[in-house]
Amino acid sequence: YDIDNDYKGFSGRASYTEPLGKRWRLRLMAESRYISRSDVQDAFRPDGSEDDYYSSYSRNNYLANRGMLQFQFSTDTTELNLGLTCTVYRNETSARSLGVESVTGKDEWRADFAPAVNWRYKAGNSNLMILYSANTNQASNSKLKPVLDISNPVRITAGNVYLGPALQHTAYINYRFNNREKFTYFGLSMSANLTQREEV
Repeated sequence: YDIDNDYKGFSGRASYTEPLGKRWRLRLMAESRYISRSDVQDAFRPDGSEDDYYSSYSRNNYLANRGMLQFQFSTDTTELNLGLTCTVYRNETSARSLGVESVTGKDEWRADFAPAVNWRYKAGNSNLMILYSANTNQASNSKLKPVLDISNPVRITAGNVYLGPALQHTAYINYRFNNREKFTYFGLSMSANLTQREEV
């Protein structure tokens, strides 16, 4: 095989915060991300001539626009952020493998909605942090390209052009107690991840 890979990525973000009284703030955020990936594999016969049947390519264009509306509350001991995120994305993949061409996701837009929570509490020697978020994650290029890889004859693999982004939820809790005068420290962390929608 003669393998040629290409990757391009661009992203941008803008945010605005508006005070709502002494302890409340309203934050608006918008971001956009574009990723273009291609994988070309040219196969050759033992005599050095190109084999069009086993030659293949895979191209994936991913565009995601994400917006967030967030309310922020703060006191001397507490900081609380509550928000809602919306991700609108398009995932286009074109490929050719074993002489068969396929195109998926062309001009198809999807949307994911999820809440977001960030709570931090500090009093004396104690610190508590609770986080929750959800993100739309793109499938890896190796999973997307429907290319028959025969470089290892005992383990022939191929990707799936119909895979789409997955919606993953993440929760995190962290507690710390630190008393420097008595040289006492205690820490506890817990995290959990849930994939609401598989990459299909």
